[in-house]
Amino acid sequence: MSRQPHLIYLMADHLRTDVIGPYPSEYAKCPTPNIDAVARNATVFDHHITACPLCCPTRSSIMTGTWTHRHGAITNGGPTNRVRDGFEYLPHRLADAGYRVVH
Repeated sequence: MSRQPHLIYLMADHLRTDVIGPYPSEYAKCPTPNIDAVARNATVFDHHITACPLCCPTRSSIMTGTWTHRHGAITNGGPTNRVRDGFEYLPHRLADAGYRVVH
C-alpha cells in the first residue's frame, strides 16, 4: 500500500485572515498557535475566491466541485439549502481513492 499525503481541510466561519498568525498584519492579535503550526508545514493560500458569499452554499460547492446554481444549495437555510440529487461528494471520492476520511 502506498503512503498517500495527508489532506487536512480547515474550514471556519467568520475567521478573517488578517487576524490570525499565518497572515501577519498589525491586527493579528488573536493567538492561533495550532493554526500557525499547521501553516508552517502546509500550503497556505494567499488568494481566495468563493463560490458564494454565504457559507452553506460555498461548502456545498467545495464538496461537489460545482457552482451553487448547478448543485442547487443557494441559501443558508430552508428548502433552497439542499444539494440536488446526483452529485458525488469530495469525501466519497477521496474514500474511493483509498483515503481514510474523517470529519
